[in-house]
Amino acid sequence: MVAFLPLLSVGLSSLTLTFLLYPRLPQYSFKIRSISPRWFSGEGFRARLGAQMELKSDNYIKIDIHALSFDLYYADWWGTTQLLANVQDTRLRETYPSKVVVVPPKEEEEEEEEEEKDNGKKISKKASKSSPIWQLNPQESFQTYDYVLMEPIGGLATIINVIYSMIQNYGIIHVQSTGSIHMKADGKIPLTVNILCDNVLNGFTLEMQGLRCDLYKLDMGWKDIPSSMRLMGDTILSH
Repeated sequence: MVAFLPLLSVGLSSLTLTFLLYPRLPQYSFKIRSISPRWFSGEGFRARLGAQMELKSDNYIKIDIHALSFDLYYADWWGTTQLLANVQDTRLRETYPSKVVVVPPKEEEEEEEEEEKDNGKKISKKASKSSPIWQLNPQESFQTYDYVLMEPIGGLATIINVIYSMIQNYGIIHVQSTGSIHMKADGKIPLTVNILCDNVLNGFTLEMQGLRCDLYKLDMGWKDIPSSMRLMGDTILSH
């Protein structure tokens, strides 16, 4: 019995740690406020989106977001699910230089000089690559205005079906998405969280609301985001 107590203590400690660290996926909304077209040599057209983002963190510890990428999916005219667009944080382009071209220095300087007001406070956009993009406090709502890059990928048949569906449904369509996120739990433990989500997109107000997200995979450490996105994309396209 005495020998059993240390084992019980270790087991309870492990369960407690797992309960605290296991990510709870929040409901979120993403509303586009500005659109700025950009052209990158070797890549083509991208849209730099200024967006108001809101979410409620149900986690019991602080979560630092360091990188994120989302793919949006919708059916083409014949009902086959296709990749519609990719949305990623602006710093991710420098993390995978083999996949993308480095942001021109002039654009970097412009972004660093920008300031936004959040709850009456000025927030400098200057940040090192090692600093988090966002910090989510436990059990609190989070709001921010930030910039992301969107790459339109969908073919003509998919775009036509998106427009047709919006006309039929007063601007509302349901969009699937996959996401890969680099985060640190409590600012210390690096994790890669891969998620599958169902969303409602309002084409008139340019707002996307997350309905439900399921955890696809959780990895210790920061895994390759493009590889994770391809795996999840295969899952979406195979159904």
